[in-house]
Amino acid sequence: MAAVRNFTLYRGTAPTLKVGPIKDEVGATVDVTGWVTQLTVRTSDIAADPVFFSKAGAVQSPGTAGIITVALTKANTLPFAKRDYEYSIERTDVGVENLITIGIITVKLDILNPQ
Repeated sequence: MAAVRNFTLYRGTAPTLKVGPIKDEVGATVDVTGWVTQLTVRTSDIAADPVFFSKAGAVQSPGTAGIITVALTKANTLPFAKRDYEYSIERTDVGVENLITIGIITVKLDILNPQ
């Protein structure tokens, strides 16, 4: 089962989303070295809803710590409106595709980027 994790970010900022440490079914930290991951953001969780934004994730060194990050830039977050978005981070390696985490990203307006 995917972990549920919610994030809050400000439009026009450059946050790094971090998930983990990722655990296996007995609670041991998973070595994520070499994993290929993807953040996908939608405006809702309805299947027909198109992808609003996606970006590759990265393994935080050392991979044995079980942490995945997604570094966002100002250019990535400027198109977001003030609202909640549904997101998922998935492992996308061929043959071992798996959902890592899901949740809500709440976007707030930054005073420098109010619209």
